[in-house]
Amino acid sequence: MQVTLDLQRFFDFVLVLARTATVVAVMPVLGGRWVPAQVKVLVSLTLAVVLTAAAPPSPAGVEAGGMLVLLAVREVVIGLALGFVASFIFDAVEYAGELAGMQMGFSIAGVFDPQHGAQSPVLSTFQRTLLAMLFIGIGGHWLVIRALAESLRVAPVGTLGLGPAAPMAVVQLAGRVFVIAAQVAAPATAMLLLVNIALAVVARVVPQMNVFIVGFPLMITVGMGVIVLALPAFAGFARHLVEGMARDLGVLLGGF
Repeated sequence: MQVTLDLQRFFDFVLVLARTATVVAVMPVLGGRWVPAQVKVLVSLTLAVVLTAAAPPSPAGVEAGGMLVLLAVREVVIGLALGFVASFIFDAVEYAGELAGMQMGFSIAGVFDPQHGAQSPVLSTFQRTLLAMLFIGIGGHWLVIRALAESLRVAPVGTLGLGPAAPMAVVQLAGRVFVIAAQVAAPATAMLLLVNIALAVVARVVPQMNVFIVGFPLMITVGMGVIVLALPAFAGFARHLVEGMARDLGVLLGGF
């Protein structure tokens, strides 16, 4: 039996793999440092094989050395854009944890964050881990893969062009990180603000009391209580965030 290799389709596979591997390396959860590299490589290869079979063939001539390098760079840029937009909700939740943790006094404590390979506030790590579990449970990873497949239709491999609206779309969507962070942190920060006001009043009325000694454990207790009570609402809000991520990916795809 003679096996023939379609060189043009092989180079299509290489370009699709460049985009797929970049998305897998950057996307939420699967792109985390705790995921073994072997798993990422296996997922990237599997997706690349499936998506290459479904993707339209590229124009002839992409096998030229210099052209192939430029096309691969374009695929990496598209993959980075998709992965970063999908990760914005995780960045927002982590920033919200930093805001609330700073008010509670958790900024002086930290744990090792395997996602970033550095010290991260305790509350940020907790909220990011919780969102990761909800993200998988809701099926957010499938939404990212669906957007990856759709990107091969709106921005097929084998061409050098990119829509001018794509970079602006990424910048505008990045601005929503601060809005989402404020929404997530609002319950805890609002309650802690009231506690701070109450402690200030107590300090004026009873100056003999050491407000710092009393306030530190009180802020932690109130903050943790609000976070625990808000967990059911956070689960519902996580679904809203994942749906918003899908819309953001759609906006980005419209810019290609």
